[in-house]
Amino acid sequence: MSHDCPVEARTLDSLRLAERFVVWALREWRLRRGDGEARPPTLRRGFHHAAIGDGLTPFCDFMEALVAGTRRPLDVRCMNCPYVSPDEERVLDAVAATQRDRDEIAQALLMEPLPRAAARIATEHLAAFAHKMAEAGLVLPRGPSLATDHISICRSTNPGIALLQ
Repeated sequence: MSHDCPVEARTLDSLRLAERFVVWALREWRLRRGDGEARPPTLRRGFHHAAIGDGLTPFCDFMEALVAGTRRPLDVRCMNCPYVSPDEERVLDAVAATQRDRDEIAQALLMEPLPRAAARIATEHLAAFAHKMAEAGLVLPRGPSLATDHISICRSTNPGIALLQ
């Protein structure tokens, strides 16, 4: 398997099914979007087989918001890459957070590549997608963002929170 992707600590083999689905969807969207397809048939089939066909629209809307608002190139790997990129990890953590109704954590995670307003919009679409996944039994495990205290991340992203504390 030859590719130019950098080596990362986490591999696809270490991911659970729900996490693999999200990484596949990210990579498939990136691959097919380059062909100019807004709702690629391969994604439609994959979402249908995962019993979350109605999650495709919020997922694609999330990706459009992410790409439109990003301040830097996003690291979404090729389909052959066995490693999970830092940006893919960030999306996995954000999905896990929104599945646990911790949208503020997801928004804070997305503010690294996105401005605040774009992160808020992207988080709304991501939450809709994440809840469709959860309804189908595809729940992501708690990521590192949920395992630690995120008061400091909220302080840095929301001045109103800092005033309340």
